[in-house]
Formats: sequence, C-alpha cells, structure tokens
Amino acid sequence: RVRRGSEGNLEYLKSKLSYQEGRLVDETGSAVMMGWEAPLMLEHAKALMPEQDTGDVLNIGFGLGLIDGFLQERRPRSHRIIEAHEDVLKEIARQGFDQKPGVTLLKGRWQDVLPKMPDKSLDAVFFDTYEESYADLRDFQSELPRVLRPGGCFSFFNGLGSYNIFFHAVYSRMAQEDLKDLGLICSFAPLNVGNLADDTWHGLQRRYWKFKTYYLPLATLGPQSRSVEEPGRKMREWPESIVQIGDVEMKDEAAPTGSVEWNC
Repeated sequence: RVRRGSEGNLEYLKSKLSYQEGRLVDETGSAVMMGWEAPLMLEHAKALMPEQDTGDVLNIGFGLGLIDGFLQERRPRSHRIIEAHEDVLKEIARQGFDQKPGVTLLKGRWQDVLPKMPDKSLDAVFFDTYEESYADLRDFQSELPRVLRPGGCFSFFNGLGSYNIFFHAVYSRMAQEDLKDLGLICSFAPLNVGNLADDTWHGLQRRYWKFKTYYLPLATLGPQSRSVEEPGRKMREWPESIVQIGDVEMKDEAAPTGSVEWNC
C-alpha cells in the first residue's frame, strides 16, 4: 500500500473513500484494502490470539474489517479499535461492529489516542494504517513496551517495500532490529500468497503487492519469541534471513490450501 508519511496520512483522512465489492478504494482509485488479504488476516489473528476467550487486543485501522472480524471470532476479553477516517467510521456504524461483544471504538489517529492508553493494558496489538511511512511505524512501535503486558505480542501488515523484494527484505530486517532494541523479539512466517491475477487489480490505479510469499511478522515482549511450525517450514527467527532463495516468491506454484499451526 502507498506509504507517504504523516502528511500523506492527513490528506488521506480528508479524502472520500468508497466501499466496493471486496475493496476499499480512495478517491484517486488506489486500493486501501482488498479482500484477497483475508487469508493473511486470519493468520495474523491466529498468531496474535492463539487461545480463544481470553486477552485484551487492540487493532489500528479497521479498513474492510477483516482482522477485526477474525479477532471477534476468537472472543477476546476486550477488543479496541482505533480508526480515524470518517467514511470508515460510518461503515463501522452501518455494520454495528462497535456494538459487538467487548468492542470499544476509539475515534482518532493513533498518534493522539495511543498515548492515552493505560500502561500494561494489552496482550496483543495489530497495526495496519494507510499512507504512513516506516518512520510512523517505528514511532508506533516505541509505545509497545509501555502498553503491552509481559509476553504480549505485536504484528503488522507487512507491506514494507512491496515494490521490490530486496527492499522488502531490508525493511523487514529494519523492523526486526528496531523491535529488538525495544525488547521485542520478532520472527517471520513465510506464507504462500500464490499468483494474484491481473483482474484482481482491474480498475485500480496501482498494484500494491507483487510477491508470491508474504512474510508475517510476530513480535513478543520478552526474552522468548512465539514460534510457528508447519510441515516443511519453520519460523524464521533472529538472526536468520527473512527472505531466502527458494521461497515460493521465486516460483510459479499456486497457493496451497490449509493453514499455519501457531504454537505458543
């Protein structure tokens, strides 16, 4: 997705959005979020909340409501959502999502809302904003040691440098190192996206995803990271290379069925 920094985000918040079938599109014709991300958001939700009926979770950026829907299915003790765009807030109200069990809708930019959150009040945090830069993500991450409980976890939509696999790997490593400096150990799970056909992007100004592998980040506050295992694949933990030769990104096979088993 487009990343222009705080100035671009402020412009975005003033723009008109439209909910199309399986898409959220801004007034320039760029996709803010798309339905093809649903399997990835399911894996993010499972990673953040491996156990159901417990935990306090925060999501920044509602979009199509994909991850919030999957988090709700896992029945967290509390579920906070930070959202700033008026059109998205209207969609949340239309769906009645703010009336779901445990949900608290916090209206505004995370830069204004997050500093007011109590210390050690969260078990899981997900971050997925639009028109913000890596510097904004890093600023957000600096709040994690304060708001997360020991053993709490953090993840984000990993669209960093999604125009080039080399820069994608560099940005992912930067995030990993910055989180490590904050006391969070971050590992990555490679997930097969497969081929996104050209008609996926029909009518949109640009493609915001070009790879066949998605590298899902999961950071844990404390000395040990959470791990994920699947036959034939292990979690890539520090200091292992995140992007490796032989990943499905380099190949042509279709995305597999089935899901990842998250072991905590």
